[in-house]
Amino acid sequence: MQIIIISYLIKTIKLVILIFLVSYFLGICFYIYCDITRNFDSVKKSKDDFITVFEFEKKTSIQIAIAVTYFAFTSLSTVGFGDLHPRSDYERLITAFILLFGVAIFSYVMGNFIEILD
Repeated sequence: MQIIIISYLIKTIKLVILIFLVSYFLGICFYIYCDITRNFDSVKKSKDDFITVFEFEKKTSIQIAIAVTYFAFTSLSTVGFGDLHPRSDYERLITAFILLFGVAIFSYVMGNFIEILD
């Protein structure tokens, strides 16, 4: 009985780690994408981009990593509190793909979680 409980606990921990790693990866990819698109003319003129508005230039690397992981996690979970949000059309485009990917990841995680409960 203890072996079964431990195996389910390990599976749950693996799911939590998977969610964290996917959020971290997508958050960093989103940040890099925002940094690249900042140089496009329409975004450059308006200064209304994710990095400038939320003052990521003033933050350390660890603060940036935590903030974009939080942004990706809230986007993937479709909660989206709104405190960090895409500002330009380029950022909205990639966020739409992140949201679609979030539905797929959520379905995978819930399928595994239901399997653990059964």
